[in-house]
Amino acid sequence: MKSRPRLVRAISLSVVALFLLAGASDCGQAIKSAIAAVGKGSDDAAKVVVHSAQPSELNSAAKNLDDLVAKVPERGSLSPQELKIIANAEDRAAAFREFATLLGVSDGVSSSITSESWILVRGSLIGGSHPSDAFVAYMDNLVKGLVKDTTCSSFAALMSAQQTQDVAQYTTTFTRIQPSEAGVRKGVEDHLTTAGYMLEEVRWFLDTAGFSSKIVGTAKGYVGKMKSAVSATAWNNSGATNAYLRLCVFN
Repeated sequence: MKSRPRLVRAISLSVVALFLLAGASDCGQAIKSAIAAVGKGSDDAAKVVVHSAQPSELNSAAKNLDDLVAKVPERGSLSPQELKIIANAEDRAAAFREFATLLGVSDGVSSSITSESWILVRGSLIGGSHPSDAFVAYMDNLVKGLVKDTTCSSFAALMSAQQTQDVAQYTTTFTRIQPSEAGVRKGVEDHLTTAGYMLEEVRWFLDTAGFSSKIVGTAKGYVGKMKSAVSATAWNNSGATNAYLRLCVFN
């Protein structure tokens, strides 16, 4: 597994000044100081790169912003510019919570690929056939990589040009080609041939066409599950990029 740089940073200590300033005797100065602290906290939070974060860390960052905003006194007297600073902080806190949800789903997909892909093999064995234990074990191991690769290809095909550029900074194997059942089937058969299996014999006990179709359908289902976990705004505003990196590059 590739090591992940720890990119989630603690909110700057200067932000904590809000809690000290809220009780200042000069109310006007307290408000200005509080707004400045919220702005600084929001800017710091915006630097977080969430693809390496844990959902709990993102939720914690969101709570920190919520706490900062809650300490701003007399919000009714704020200027439009000050209200915008508050709104930006609230938006970022909400975005962090959505990212936390998305990354949690991405981690669940990764776990499912590892623990459940063997089901696709069993569902593609031809009834009444008796493949060797060695062949079944080989397919159980092979299918994990096939499902992950197909999921990542399906995921990449949905990404925008900007998201593609963002991902390209971290990997040289990124492709936006939508996987097809025919392409996956060819990949399956190429793997089998390389491993020394005769395709004519394999087809007696494995439905390679049905197997490939199941892989593509499963992959698209995983991507759909991740995309539906968050709003379209969160997905488009780096959510998809970070979920892809989480599942396909740093995992």
